[in-house]
Amino acid sequence: MIRVWPIGSSSPKNPRRTYTLRCRPAGGTLPSAGAACARLARLQNPLAPPLPALPCTWVYEGQETASVVGVYSGRRVQTQFDRVTACSVARWDRLRFLFPLP
Repeated sequence: MIRVWPIGSSSPKNPRRTYTLRCRPAGGTLPSAGAACARLARLQNPLAPPLPALPCTWVYEGQETASVVGVYSGRRVQTQFDRVTACSVARWDRLRFLFPLP
């Protein structure tokens, strides 16, 4: 399951969007599921959490947040995404296709 909060998950008036994605065969409610599956397949460890020892500068590129929960490549996944450090922005941008925003 993919959840996206366009104005941050802590806002009480936040319009959360929820999507599903299946691959092999491609399906679910995420727009362009087939293209998303193909893009995921080309990435190495696309849903891996950021490395804790990686130094990241604080930046603020938006209040959007997202979470991904489910199974990917036979492994349970539960990870969060935001746009508040250089590392998290790069991670978000790499998987932006999973987080459709209005």
